[in-house]
Order: sequence, then structure tokens, then C-alpha cells
Amino acid sequence: MRKIIVLFIISIYSNIFSQQEGLFTQYMFNPSILNPAYTVSNANPMLFLQQRTQWGDLEGAPQTNFLNFNHPSLFNNLGLGVSIVNDNLGPVNDFSSSFDLSTLVRINDNWNTSLGLKFSYNVLNVNFDILNIYNPNDPYFLNSIEDQGSFNLGFGVFLYSEESYVGFSSPYVFKNNHFDSESVLYKATDEQHFYLTAGHVFQLKNDIKLKPSIITRYVSNLPLQLDFSVNAFFFEKFILGTSHRINSAFSFLAGFYASKNLMIGYSHDAETNRLKDFAGNSSEFFLKWEITPKEIINPRFFWWETFWFSYFSLLHLK
Repeated sequence: MRKIIVLFIISIYSNIFSQQEGLFTQYMFNPSILNPAYTVSNANPMLFLQQRTQWGDLEGAPQTNFLNFNHPSLFNNLGLGVSIVNDNLGPVNDFSSSFDLSTLVRINDNWNTSLGLKFSYNVLNVNFDILNIYNPNDPYFLNSIEDQGSFNLGFGVFLYSEESYVGFSSPYVFKNNHFDSESVLYKATDEQHFYLTAGHVFQLKNDIKLKPSIITRYVSNLPLQLDFSVNAFFFEKFILGTSHRINSAFSFLAGFYASKNLMIGYSHDAETNRLKDFAGNSSEFFLKWEITPKEIINPRFFWWETFWFSYFSLLHLK
């Protein structure tokens, strides 16, 4: 039954649109996968590793691995980032490498913005040979797809103050075809994704911060997706949170700082749609390593706090 379901998913996937971006519940701990403008906002160079397994009970279900390194100030006011994303869905493998470039623009004493560009190259492989195909002569599955490459461009904007932020981004702007445009069997393109994010920080007590946030994801031919989340930071050490993806899943998030450099996080998604009866739940794990901080600062719950620390430190040095 599971193989039939996966085969059905792949059939839809091949006929409608091919490459869709990986889904992460814990995007807020490194939004660079969605928005290249994030790169310049870090106080220190950062290495980030994230792994997601979706629908754990379903054979051939999506698995996504994300590796990112970014440096906020290699050249004056420019931030640079390098990312690798590896997506697997049944016989489909989508490998993406990207380069992010971002800069800071000061608006006034309270508000700033960062602007970013993402340059990426994707390689798509579909190996139909690993499927248990009922009809071996089915023309849809006669020829596998090997190393179909394409370039793409993305952009992002962050507008933020010390307590609030709004972001808008599209990691992949161009709708690239991966198969022959004259093919009657496949119509596979990179569908455009647009993200709108917003959040606010509340200082409840000296040792407790609360951040409600929202992310809206728009993809043509798909329903609008909304994620609402609330994360609490305790004693500058522990993070607990919850998230709700409308008509899809409830999530639990937890994280802690193992040292001044290293943060570890985990999330568990419980499906609330029709997939819950056979697909199982989803889980996510990440490691975030901030490289050689110049001095010990409070563990970062919200990225713009470290920007202000760095900004005024540079003014003092001048």
C-alpha cells in the first residue's frame, strides 16, 4: 500500500510541477534557506546543519538535509553565505547549491533593513528503476531523468527594529523546465515560492522572552499555507515552543545552548490532515555553531539583538 501511495505522489509530482522547496518547522533559527537577506544579520560566522524526515511511516517519504555557512562581514557591510540542500522523495533526488550575498541599509534610529540575493544551481535526478512498477512498459516510467541542471536567482528583504521584524522573499524566481518542453509525458518546472514573515519580541520577565511569529507561503496551484508559532526563551539557555501549520500539523519545538557557541534543537510534527492515518509524523533536528565569538554574549534568541551589539561595538571602535 505504501509503495502505491508513493507511486501516486510521484505521478502527480511529475505531471504538475517538479521541484518544490524543502519544508522546515524550525526555519526561525536560520531563515537563510528562505531569505538570503538573513546572512548579514549575524554577529559571528555561523555553521548550521539541519535534517528533516517527513511522514516517518511512509516508505519513500520526503527527507531534506540543509548545510549552511555564512559570514556577516567579509567585505565591509556585505554578508556572504554558502548553502547545500539535498531533497529526496521516493525516486526523486534534488540537489541544490547556492551562494547568498546581502547588505545592511540603515533607515533611521529605530529601523533597519537588509537586502539579499541568492544565486543557485539545482541538479534533478529521478530513478524510476527503484520503483515496483505494475506495468514495466508504461511510457511514464521508461526513462529515468539524470543530472537535469538549472540556474536560478532569489531575493529577500528584512525590515526590523529591536522588537519587531517583517520579511519578504522568493528563493527561486525563475520557473525552469527540467524536461523537454515538447514532452507530452512530463510537465515539470521550478514553481515560484513567496514567503512573508513577521514576528515580535515580548520581554515577560528578566529571564523570559516570548516571540510569536507567522510565516505565509504562497505557491501557484497550491493553497496558501500559514504557520503560526510561539517560542519562549528561558534563562538565556533553553527554548520551548509550539507551531501550527493550518490544516496540516501541530508541532512541538525544543532547543538549548550546549555551550556559548553551540545550539541544539529538535521539533516533532503531528499531522492533522488525512495523511495522519497512514503517513506518520515528522521530525527535525539541527545544530548551530557560531564560530570564534570575540567575547561571550547572551545566547541569541532573536538575530537582530546581535546586530545591534555589533553595530555599536564598531561605532565605539571608530
